[in-house]
Amino acid sequence: MLGRVMFNRIMNQERTPVFTAISFFTTVCVEVVIIMSVTCPSCFRTGGGLVVEWSVVVLALAVLGGLVVNLVVGGIAANRGEYLGMNIALMGMLVWILKVIGSYAVGHVCCQS
Repeated sequence: MLGRVMFNRIMNQERTPVFTAISFFTTVCVEVVIIMSVTCPSCFRTGGGLVVEWSVVVLALAVLGGLVVNLVVGGIAANRGEYLGMNIALMGMLVWILKVIGSYAVGHVCCQS
């Protein structure tokens, strides 16, 4: 019942929820980069023997860029009165932060044992 009410509120808005969709798309794109970075760090490596691991750089840029985009776009969505606009942006950012912290912690726990 609650899902149907939320779905109806999203679909029956006066304005099209453009900025909520942009926030959702940004969340999905950054999530893909996080998953690629965690599961396949060699996907971002170059053969140059650099000190900085490229997967970490790509991950940091994606998360920081996504945070900025989601905060700006979520704020615009909230000002426009889009249903759950800022909440969707904040939930997406929370998932990224928890996933990055969790993968870092699991990697360090596994390496120490």
